[in-house]
Amino acid sequence: YVEITGKVLVTLHASSSAVDTDFTAKLCDVYPDGRSMNVCDGIIKARLRNSMEVEELMVPGTIYEFEIDLWETCIAFNAGHRIRVEISSSNYPRFDANPNTGEPFNQHTHTVPATNTIYHDADHPSHITLRVTGPDSNDDGLPDITDLDADGMPDDFERLIIQFDTEDDIETLDDVLPDDDFDEDGFTNREEYLNGTDPTHLTVVPLRFVVVPAAIALLVLGAKHARPVGRM
Repeated sequence: YVEITGKVLVTLHASSSAVDTDFTAKLCDVYPDGRSMNVCDGIIKARLRNSMEVEELMVPGTIYEFEIDLWETCIAFNAGHRIRVEISSSNYPRFDANPNTGEPFNQHTHTVPATNTIYHDADHPSHITLRVTGPDSNDDGLPDITDLDADGMPDDFERLIIQFDTEDDIETLDDVLPDDDFDEDGFTNREEYLNGTDPTHLTVVPLRFVVVPAAIALLVLGAKHARPVGRM
């Protein structure tokens, strides 16, 4: 199973043939029989992509970044289920339809179709951000997906050591041992993690990034481990 807790955000890179349109996102739990159950959803009006106070119409064909807030949730996706992210330009009747004209709200005189394009590549990494909180098979406080070698240290933290010197013998997560002292500053790698310090620096320096458990962007193709978990 896969458990997530907290805020869910979708970052979308998109363009439109219209000067204004809506972009919507849903996080869904797809059952083995094909049923798709909505978990949480959100919407953003393109003209309000940067501010709720200042309207900015789009230039047709130009790629913009949109952040869609799906609010918070807490759910376990059981074994055999799939996690689905649905992107659309309307979620009517939950939200009023956008006429796509850019006219003042509730004062439009006509409607126009909008042809929207979603981009997902290295330069335009559309993604969903959510916080994975389980399973934690060894009860070390880290979700399995963030600690693949199950040594009690987040994989992102260990990669600092792996990438520090590409010519040493430390090449994989298994090569980073909790009780080793990589930078020989008197603190083991595990202590560096617990203290929030840089394991590659001789001086105690706060890490400049958030180590897990943090928001992790991913699309899970299927839960692999069977373990009955109730929905919250």
